[in-house]
Amino acid sequence: MAETGNEGGPLGRRVIGLEERMHLEAGLRAAQGAELTALGVVQRGLLGTVQAMRETQLEQGLTLAEHTRGLESLDAKVDNVDLHVEELDFKVERILEILEPVDP
Repeated sequence: MAETGNEGGPLGRRVIGLEERMHLEAGLRAAQGAELTALGVVQRGLLGTVQAMRETQLEQGLTLAEHTRGLESLDAKVDNVDLHVEELDFKVERILEILEPVDP
């Protein structure tokens, strides 16, 4: 503000008060901007973490699906072996019946 010799009057005090307030508000806006920037950095970091977790879950889902298919295949093979064992049991029983001597 230019020196007029009237800074001590009511108008001068109001001008000085307004200038101080503008300076304070400018500082607050700068602080707000810095906080918003920091929040943006945090948000980007969190978004990256969430995306990484999503990718991990997708990979784990694919692995789980592969394991499930493998277990289903093994289950089918076990069922097939069970059928063959039952057939063999039946054949062994038939052979034993044939080999048993007939009681007179």
